[in-house]
Amino acid sequence: MYQNKNSEKLSNEIFETIERQIIPKAFQHTVVSLLKNNKTFNSDFLQKITSFYEEAKVISQISINSFSKNNKNDIAIACQRGCSFCCHLKVMVTAPEFHIISNYIQETFPKEKIKALKTTLRKTVSEKNRCADLAERLAIQCSFLENNACSIYEARPFTCRAYYSKDSKVCQKYLKNQNLDIPISMCHYTPYNAFKRGVIQALEVTDFELPAEELNSGMLRFYNLIDQFL
Repeated sequence: MYQNKNSEKLSNEIFETIERQIIPKAFQHTVVSLLKNNKTFNSDFLQKITSFYEEAKVISQISINSFSKNNKNDIAIACQRGCSFCCHLKVMVTAPEFHIISNYIQETFPKEKIKALKTTLRKTVSEKNRCADLAERLAIQCSFLENNACSIYEARPFTCRAYYSKDSKVCQKYLKNQNLDIPISMCHYTPYNAFKRGVIQALEVTDFELPAEELNSGMLRFYNLIDQFL
């Protein structure tokens, strides 16, 4: 027990250190890139955001390799294709990520699928807005979920990339009982969430009105930029 407590304390310290290193870096690089590109989400700026995905992936893998030597329980992941309980949770997306998702949709979705997506987004947002409580909202799946798989997986945002569960049964139960704590992999969560926090802070200080927004409602609002391709 003593060793487990010491191990947990050491793990927390490592993850806190990772956060302290990543957040200011993401903040600084995002601010510089924004100012360099006149506060526009052009291709150069979006490339900077996607580069954060790759950096977070590398850091995550380093953490996994490190912890696998001492504590395999921390890296045991229950997520697999076809498991989509997390696709009912609220997903906050940074403003530039809507552009990344939009670009992916424009490049990979046929026009008919884009039209259908717009209809689905409207229905999803409308249904969520009518829900009386969290449990009702959690019963509604993400608009991008198709056959229990993410249709924008390659362009998924920080929040989705950060989320890896250690117990899918708890994820399933959480949809009806929000008092449960879902055990997530901190090796994955920490770097992706830290980059997201740095980006949001950068958007806030550069006076963006909506630094982050819920995925479905934000994508629906953003859809006027996609309409020109229909």
